[in-house]
Amino acid sequence: MLSLSSSPPPLTTATSLTDLSPGEIGGMSMKVIGPLRWAIRTFAPPIALAWGSATLRYTAAATLAMRRSPILGYVAIGSPSGWVRSRAQVIRYRTLVSRYRFVLAVSERTRTELIDVIGVPAERVHVVPSGIPPEYLEINREPHGDALHVLVVGSLTEEKDPLAAVEVVAGAAAVSSIEVRFVGTGPLREPAQRAVARRGLNEAIEFVGPAADVKSHLAWADVLLLTSRTEGLPGVVIEAAGAGLPVVAYDVGAVDEIVEDGASGMIIAGRDAAAASRALIRLGGDASLRRDQGSRARAIVAERYLLAGAAARVDRILRDQLA
Repeated sequence: MLSLSSSPPPLTTATSLTDLSPGEIGGMSMKVIGPLRWAIRTFAPPIALAWGSATLRYTAAATLAMRRSPILGYVAIGSPSGWVRSRAQVIRYRTLVSRYRFVLAVSERTRTELIDVIGVPAERVHVVPSGIPPEYLEINREPHGDALHVLVVGSLTEEKDPLAAVEVVAGAAAVSSIEVRFVGTGPLREPAQRAVARRGLNEAIEFVGPAADVKSHLAWADVLLLTSRTEGLPGVVIEAAGAGLPVVAYDVGAVDEIVEDGASGMIIAGRDAAAASRALIRLGGDASLRRDQGSRARAIVAERYLLAGAAARVDRILRDQLA
C-alpha cells in the first residue's frame, strides 16, 4: 500500500492536503490532482483507495476519463450527517461516491448514514472499524496525587469544541481536585486559553500542543474527556480505552460502539455540560470505579479494535474486489 507523500520514500512531490489552504482544498488544487494522476498512470495500481472526504474528491477528479482507471474504493471516516446537511450537498456527495465500487465505513453508524442519508447501495458498504497496535494495551498508569487527571486530545477546532471541554472541566473543578491536559493545536487554542483564564483555571489546565505519540499522555491520565460536535469512530477513544482509561464523552458519532455506558465509561446525552461535570466528579472520587471501567474498556478494545483484525478485514475486502 503506497501513498503520495507519506510512503518511505514518497511516490511523488505532491503537496499534502494539510499544507493547502481551505480554498485550495475546496477548489480542487492541481498541486494534488496532477501528481496523483501521474502516479496512477505510472504505477497502474489495481486499486486506488480514497481515505476521507477531501481525498474522495481528488481521487475521482484524478481518474476522470482515464483509459485504464483502477478500481476505486473510499474509506468513510466521519459521520455524513455531521457535515452533509442540504439536499444539494447530499446529491453532490452521492454523485461522487457513485464513482467508487466499494466503501469502507469505520462504524455501523457511518454505514447506516451512508445508506439511509446519502443513498449508497447497501451491498457496496462494508464496516471496518479502526484498529490500534497492541502496545496500547500495555500502557500503565503513572502514580500521582489525589487530583483527577483528565486528558483532552484533538485539534482545537469548532468540530472538536475545546470550549465545551473547558466548561465541563470548570464545573468539575468547582467541586473536586482536577488537572487537565489539552493535547493538540488549532484556531481555537487562544479562545480556549482565554476561557481558562476567565474561570481562574490556569493552574489546573495546561495546553501542551500537538503530540506525535500520545502514549505518554495516556499514561499520565485517569480519564479521557471528549466533547466533539461531530465524529465518526474517534480513534482517540479507542486508544484511551485500550490504555485502560474510562471515557466521558458526549453522545456523538459512533462513540457508543466503543464505550459501554456505565461499564467502560459514561456517555452524556444532549451535550449536557453539567452531567459531564458530574461524571468527572464521580470518577474522581471513586478509584475502584475508574479501575473497573478502565478494565472493561481495555477488554473491549482487545476483543474488537486491534490493528491486526482491522488489517485482515481490509485485506479480505480488497482481495474480493480483485477476484
